[in-house]
Amino acid sequence: MLPVKREPCLPIQIERMPIAIEQLPAVLQVEAPAIVSHILANFGETTTYFEVQLLVGNLIENSVRIQLVGNWLIVKGAIQPIEPIEQEKEKIYWHVCEIVAGNFEKRFFLPQEIDEQKVVAYYKAGILSILLLKKNNKQITDTVVQYL
Repeated sequence: MLPVKREPCLPIQIERMPIAIEQLPAVLQVEAPAIVSHILANFGETTTYFEVQLLVGNLIENSVRIQLVGNWLIVKGAIQPIEPIEQEKEKIYWHVCEIVAGNFEKRFFLPQEIDEQKVVAYYKAGILSILLLKKNNKQITDTVVQYL
């Protein structure tokens, strides 16, 4: 049972992509066009579920796609640019620009199988949270988490 009592606030698409292990490196290649590569993330687990949190800012509605490829979780979406506040219609020339915008793709290795029917996603205050129920409630894994 996932620790969430409210309904998911995002429509999500979960795609299971069955592939042979020798095809995995090709499937995990990043797609064009240019992808925002520095999305900050948290990835953790309890004995019953995994949780992924992505700092995505101004997420475009209905842009989130969640794919399961082998033991990889792939999250894709798009972030809207923040419109600058213009004073007297003067153009702003940014000196520092760290707020990301554009398409993003983030990948996480899941060390255990998950129940594909029990995946929920939430978006609130710029954070996209994804909860994935484990198939077998095994102990917390003692592995290094890989993400691209």
